[in-house]
Amino acid sequence: MLRVSSGKVKGKKLFVPKGQKVRPTTARVKQSIFDTIYDFSNIVVLDIFAGSGALGIESLSRGADHVTFIENDLEVIELLKKNIESCNLASQYSIIPFHYSKAIKNLIKKTCYFDLIFIDPPFSLYETKKAEELIEQGACLLKDGGLMIVEHTKSLEHQNSKFLISTKKYGSNFVSFIKHNESG
Repeated sequence: MLRVSSGKVKGKKLFVPKGQKVRPTTARVKQSIFDTIYDFSNIVVLDIFAGSGALGIESLSRGADHVTFIENDLEVIELLKKNIESCNLASQYSIIPFHYSKAIKNLIKKTCYFDLIFIDPPFSLYETKKAEELIEQGACLLKDGGLMIVEHTKSLEHQNSKFLISTKKYGSNFVSFIKHNESG
C-alpha cells in the first residue's frame, strides 16, 4: 500500500493503477529522497511521469505551493485526480495530459521554471538515447539553484558543468540529484 509519509496529509493512502502502467517509487527510496530536501515551503514542483502522483502529493503534503503533473495515460490521470482530491489538495496542482516530450517543450516555450523536478520514467526509456535528452530538457526547466531528482537503472554520466550530480544506489536502482549550478 502506498501512503503519504509526512506533512499535512501524512498516512493518507494513495491508489495505484493495477497492472504494469506505473512503477511507484518504493517507500525506502521515497523516504530517502524526501529526507534530502529539508524545506518545501514556497517551492514549485514538476512531476514528470506522475503516475499515481505519490512524489508530487508528498511534496504538497510537506508544504510545496504548487505541483505540475505530467502524465499522458487517461486512466492513470483519473486515478491521479482521485488521489489529489482525496488528500484535499485540489487547488494546488495542474495536470498536463500529454506525452512528456510535448509537455516539456510547451513548458520551455512558456518559460516555466521549477524549484524541484522529479523524473521517474519507465525504466525501458533508459535503454535508448531518449533518457539523456529527457534529462537535458528537464534541466532547462530548473530555476537557478533548483534540484532535479532522477530515478534510473544504470549509472548516469552528465558532462554539463552547469549541473552538479550526486548519485545514491538502492538495490539495483539509482537516484541522481542534479542541482542547477548558478555559477556553472
